Amino acid sequence: MSNAEETNKKTLSLLKEALKSQQISLKVSSVLNNETKLWGKQNLLDGSEETCWNSDQLSSGSKKSPYLVLDFSNFEIKKVGLNSVKLKLKFQGGFTSSEVEFFFYSEKEWKKFNTFFLFDNNDDQIFTVIKKNEEENLFESFFESKKFKLVFKDPKDFFGRITLYTVDFLADYDV
Repeated sequence: MSNAEETNKKTLSLLKEALKSQQISLKVSSVLNNETKLWGKQNLLDGSEETCWNSDQLSSGSKKSPYLVLDFSNFEIKKVGLNSVKLKLKFQGGFTSSEVEFFFYSEKEWKKFNTFFLFDNNDDQIFTVIKKNEEENLFESFFESKKFKLVFKDPKDFFGRITLYTVDFLADYDV
């Protein structure tokens, strides 16, 4: 990509934009030992890489995976000039999962959209969720939804816990 093309691109954090106007809600499957002040979902929204959400350990034999739901229902996602949306995650190594299933809410049900395979490390992991050049109906349905669910399958921790420092959606725009 040339420098001219790069200067015509802008990446916007949808999470930060929604937080400015308090137009996002977040739900998580559980919190470690119910200690919400230390490990609660609010830590994913505070913009700090020092705080995190920790899911509680899974019950013995449980098939229920840790998850989180981001609800942008009250936030208008600008689609003009939008090229792609990426998912950004940052875990504590050893407390990640082998994959994350990505769902969006449409027609009163969760629809599986994609599966992303994760690395068990402390690095930012960025995945392209959707591109404008994909099927137009799919692109529109995705943005009409405004509710997204991440299900963390096969946690690497012996007790099935997830430790997540960052979750964000990055929107790439032409300017």
